[in-house]
Amino acid sequence: MIRLTTRDYGDAGQLQAAKNCVPFLYGVLGILSCMATPTISIPVDDSIADAFRAASIQRQRQLQILLGLRLRELTTRPQRSLDEILDQVGRAAESKGLTPTLLDSMLGES
Repeated sequence: MIRLTTRDYGDAGQLQAAKNCVPFLYGVLGILSCMATPTISIPVDDSIADAFRAASIQRQRQLQILLGLRLRELTTRPQRSLDEILDQVGRAAESKGLTPTLLDSMLGES
């Protein structure tokens, strides 16, 4: 789990500002700005947390932007069922020439 501490930001004032602000892209110019937003905690692997902590403040902000956009996409877009996703993958594979026989031979099941 990623938790921000004064070790990450140097002092308590910077830490509080980081916790209360999430950078976002403003318009097409890519200007970074900061606005007060709620904070969530998401459990992650130790290696991911270490890499995030080791990143520069600018890189951390970029990651926050990307994650925020992806979370927005995942939570606002209608969710498809697993069957729908598998059907779409199957149709795409068939359109590229993958047949059940070829798949079986690739998997060593023939």
